[in-house]
Amino acid sequence: MNTKHIRKFVFGAVFSLLVTPMTGVAHESNDPLHPIPIETVDSRLAYPTNIHVQVTDAGLEIKGKLKRKGHNNKTLRGHVDVEVIDSAGKVLESKKVSISSRKSSSKHDHIRGFSVVLETPEGEEYSVKVSHIMGGHDH
Repeated sequence: MNTKHIRKFVFGAVFSLLVTPMTGVAHESNDPLHPIPIETVDSRLAYPTNIHVQVTDAGLEIKGKLKRKGHNNKTLRGHVDVEVIDSAGKVLESKKVSISSRKSSSKHDHIRGFSVVLETPEGEEYSVKVSHIMGGHDH
């Protein structure tokens, strides 16, 4: 290889190392004028991730995934609580999404998706709280 090819290779490698992390962490913005804060609460078994909140004609659409922690070979169970909270901390709207049981092996039960549509709050300032609750009881 001559030095011209080596320079091109080094430039390409450095450029890709600098640009790739910036594009890798970019994500879809729900509304740049009204960003909605999202709080997640884990359980011992799993944690909510990839939460997207979007205001649609049907209401406030909240989608996400529940991801199992570690490799403990336990099936995902319980429910996901989704709450819309105003700036004073009052729960405006809430809904439980049950985690349905799977017939497959618990060894391969790592991720479950969830989606819920809630009524869009009147005020401008509100946040969304997503919690995984292991028990099936009301709280």
